[in-house]
Amino acid sequence: QRLQALRDAAAGTENLLLIKPHPHELRTEVVQEDVQRFRDLVTPHLPENVVFLEHNSFNTHDLAEVVDAAFLWNGTAILEFSVLDVPVFPASVWSERDYPVGFEILRTRDDYEQVLRGERVLSVAPDATRRSAAMLRLMRSDFVAIPYKYVRRPATNLAFPAPVLDVAMLA
Repeated sequence: QRLQALRDAAAGTENLLLIKPHPHELRTEVVQEDVQRFRDLVTPHLPENVVFLEHNSFNTHDLAEVVDAAFLWNGTAILEFSVLDVPVFPASVWSERDYPVGFEILRTRDDYEQVLRGERVLSVAPDATRRSAAMLRLMRSDFVAIPYKYVRRPATNLAFPAPVLDVAMLA
């Protein structure tokens, strides 16, 4: 519903709305079979100023150079755009829980329309850049991501064979 609200709010304005699905949708080691794709959730007929990008069209850094704001559902791109000084508007209530750094959550259709009509200021939340960088550092730290260097295991949600001991790491 929020994607539809964003699409509808952008229609008829001079805004260009780029919709980009997460690249993991195409990774079989991450996404299991019979998963609905993001594109399936978007109406096949989009206004001229709404463009659906391919999964790997651009990375966050490339997009940050050309966008005025990032409307995201959830994911580390929320933090990445913030570090790159792009105003971020996450939509999922989980983004508040997963990335508690102070982003404004747009909750209603009117919220989206106000932003896209220029009636609401687009700005990076106070101190969000610093807090986003700290959160990214925390997420990659040993405190959150425990390094286990002795066994090679594929990163997957699918069934996989027994782990293989990485003998080179023991030397």
